Amino acid sequence: MILSNQPSTAFGLIAEPHLLPASQLTAEDGAAVFAYINSTRSPVALLGAVSTILNVKPAPVMAKFSSQARYYRSRLNILAAFSEASSPTGLSFDNRVVKFHVLSGTSMSCPHIAGVVALLKALHPDWSPAAISSAIITTGFSLIRCH
Repeated sequence: MILSNQPSTAFGLIAEPHLLPASQLTAEDGAAVFAYINSTRSPVALLGAVSTILNVKPAPVMAKFSSQARYYRSRLNILAAFSEASSPTGLSFDNRVVKFHVLSGTSMSCPHIAGVVALLKALHPDWSPAAISSAIITTGFSLIRCH
């Protein structure tokens, strides 16, 4: 399935667990695919091997549904370990078990910051929560720029 956003939600890509093989496109990319489909009697699509492509913009960007609402036109999805105790959707009829799942928003920021805090506490066991917070805030930097 190819799922394309409407122009009103052009940048609304989110990490969704589809029940069938699927790809979600921005409105602009979806329009290009549909233009191609309508341009020929026998449109063809090929799926290649999965690969990771580095240094491609707009990645990394923050998820649209993140609490950082000012980043409306961006997303940051992370492939993370996932509990095999439930399905990716949590729906009663979804019996799939996955070891990894694409997640974003506070579901990913919280464990990442918890890991940073644990590492800082291991290096500096005498630091207070305020000192750890200050170290994170004053040394961290944002890879995300608002447009």
